[in-house]
Amino acid sequence: MPNRDSNQLSWIPRSLRNVVFKVARIGNRCNEVNSDSLESVFVVHRHSIRAPTYFPAGDPYLNRDNYPRGAGYLTKKGVIACGSIANVWSSWYPEHIHGLDHTAVFVRSSESPRCHQTAQAILSALFSTQETIYPVPVYGPPPGFDNYISVVGYGKNINNVLRSHYQDSVSQPNTLGAVTFGDVIEAVKDVMTVPAPLEYEVFTFLDGIVSNMYEDHPIPDFWTRNERILTEVYEKLYALVIEQYRPYYGGHLLRGIAQRMKQVFNKELSSGTRWCDYSFHDFSLTAIYHALEGEINLPKPHFLAAIFFELRTANDGSHWVEVYHSHGIAPDGSYSPREPMRMRWNGGSHRVIFEKIFEKMYNNVYIDKLLGANGKKRNHEENGIF
Repeated sequence: MPNRDSNQLSWIPRSLRNVVFKVARIGNRCNEVNSDSLESVFVVHRHSIRAPTYFPAGDPYLNRDNYPRGAGYLTKKGVIACGSIANVWSSWYPEHIHGLDHTAVFVRSSESPRCHQTAQAILSALFSTQETIYPVPVYGPPPGFDNYISVVGYGKNINNVLRSHYQDSVSQPNTLGAVTFGDVIEAVKDVMTVPAPLEYEVFTFLDGIVSNMYEDHPIPDFWTRNERILTEVYEKLYALVIEQYRPYYGGHLLRGIAQRMKQVFNKELSSGTRWCDYSFHDFSLTAIYHALEGEINLPKPHFLAAIFFELRTANDGSHWVEVYHSHGIAPDGSYSPREPMRMRWNGGSHRVIFEKIFEKMYNNVYIDKLLGANGKKRNHEENGIF
């Protein structure tokens, strides 16, 4: 990652530069109107642009050669985007997100390499030195030990769940002769190069085509001829999958974040309190949107989509949290501005007294299901890391 100099954004791709300045100005105006003391910023974000997670054998479009870093790993464009967005976030929160004090930062990644890479790339854009030494550790458990996103206890066959919706109608015109959700799924199976693909494999196959869009790799003709219907079905697949997995990607993560917020407000921590960064997945963000009843009009979070929790102390000493969000990087390369995340349970406001949002997050809608699945309470949230 290039070092920052007097022209800090000079290395950002030209196509992103105007977007960076545009969203930065919008974000700064948000800060100017609030006289509370901003104690800490918690950022929960999706990883950056990555390779497909699934490469069907012999597929001419989802080709491993186009993604030399490996399945699911950040692409070169994804690494560069992290640096661009780090500068955007820093312009929004110049006193909290910066490369001046490594002791002020806490970073927790999921067990996934793409989430860990994203956190590292963001930090290196802010903390890079001539010696390329990055003093901020990224806490991330080894594979199979990440209690924040464990699906242990799910107990269903996700393919059967998706198949149960085969007779659902579809609304978009198409050349596939499809009138139901199942018709489209079977049509996609017919163009896949693997024998007897499962329904979840269809989902990951379509997800891989979306990765091709971000990377400007060729798109299959069957997609370009039927983009509207395939987008509809892809979004429905995502909605059905996340409906099943929300508790496992959001329940313990929300509880862990809430616990650390409480520690920050109570001044129980000696470091890592100004900027707390959580590098996770689109499933994680969607689970948080749902649990906090966020008024979000987006079928799926884009790469580097983020939720910002501003921990504030009012003049009377009371503790408040303001919640903002960004949709992330759209396929055209633009980065969405930061907007208030209005919450239905909070009367449509993005500002809430801390005690209320702590209760909403710590005892979230997923916890009972998770405890029922495991039969006992998991205590990983007490250490705030794993």
